[in-house]
Amino acid sequence: MELSLSGSENKNKYLVGSESMISQIFYNLVYNAIIYTPEKGLVKVGYSIKNNKYLVSISDTGIGISNQN
Repeated sequence: MELSLSGSENKNKYLVGSESMISQIFYNLVYNAIIYTPEKGLVKVGYSIKNNKYLVSISDTGIGISNQN
């Protein structure tokens, strides 16, 4: 599996909030992307900053979530 990281700026930025909750959210999203992506699949983690707010994206080539869920 390939893991791709990308961002639009290299400046230091800070997130305000509970460190443990923010860490848990990112861990869960990335972990789920990894375990549901096939061996030769791709997981992409990226971010951009728009209007002074972070936009974070995590995508993968895994099985996805059905429309029923």
